[in-house]
Amino acid sequence: MTERRDQWREHLPRARELHASTIVADMHSDIPTDVYRRRARGEERVIERLHLPRLRAGGVTAVGMALNNDSFVGGMQTDAALRRVVEMLDAMESEAAESPDLAWTRSAAEIVSAAEQGRLAMLVGLEGGAALGESLGTLRTLYRLGVRVVCLTWNYRNPIGDGVAEEHGGGGLTRFGVAAVKEMQRLGILVDVSHLTPRGVEQVLAVAERPIVASHSNARAYCPHRRNLSDAAIEGIARTGGVVGVCFYPGFIDAEQPSLERLLDHVDHIVRLVGDDHVAIGADFVDYMQEFIDERLAASGVYQGHSSVYPAELAGIDQIHNFTAGLLARGYSTESITKILGRNFLRVCRDAIG
Repeated sequence: MTERRDQWREHLPRARELHASTIVADMHSDIPTDVYRRRARGEERVIERLHLPRLRAGGVTAVGMALNNDSFVGGMQTDAALRRVVEMLDAMESEAAESPDLAWTRSAAEIVSAAEQGRLAMLVGLEGGAALGESLGTLRTLYRLGVRVVCLTWNYRNPIGDGVAEEHGGGGLTRFGVAAVKEMQRLGILVDVSHLTPRGVEQVLAVAERPIVASHSNARAYCPHRRNLSDAAIEGIARTGGVVGVCFYPGFIDAEQPSLERLLDHVDHIVRLVGDDHVAIGADFVDYMQEFIDERLAASGVYQGHSSVYPAELAGIDQIHNFTAGLLARGYSTESITKILGRNFLRVCRDAIG
């Protein structure tokens, strides 16, 4: 096992070459939360100063920027959630205006254009739908403001439906949630079911007419955390033409011994199940505000009983080459790897967003 665990290191030069020659997308990042907190303290150019150098070191060209508006403990009232979203949108717009190296993108073509210009493509979305209340008008307004992804819930209940902390109740989407999913797909907003209950995922799949994603979830078959997906859910997402963004958060990799090899086991399982067209990356790194996140996750009660320490070889976005080297060590072809790194993500954006 030690020999296999170290084999990926031999492939690092090739991994770096691949990252330099193709789109590399992280479908889910909490960078906006860090930006929001820091700008509230008077800081500017947060992404350019603190995050862009590490993203560049990892060869990342596109990032799904998640605006978390459901609170970490319990639901957030609509007015407070909407105010937070508006303020976070303003913070992200200010960041983009302050740095020529950042591009706020609204389509697959704009993501490709940003990458060709050497700029970081940012696809902005919501993590949780509390801000919508029960208003499709609010959804349409947020679309006009640049929101292109909606992760329907965080862990709790909001007007769209139930997050995984409510899984014991068997609930899923509300009536408004069904209408909201249909409107998102009409508008060209990517529907994201990470954090949603299994029943909710089933309901989304029943009405989906465009690809959907689980932006940052792994396979329950290899780690039975409630945030991970059943085989049936993975197969359903694939049938829509969507993708599962494998997640580097340690507790979703393995409860006791998260590692690069174990994460690759998740990839292998999903590929065996639905093929390499339906896997992407949703790293979900929070190492840059680990203490803040750990405090709130511990209070939530959803993440108890597992490690929150990232594997040494996957401790931050600047180490994402190691994941690619691991794929090479397991015999994945260049074609498959470039799909997983970003081409699958781009395809879904073209089909679901435009």
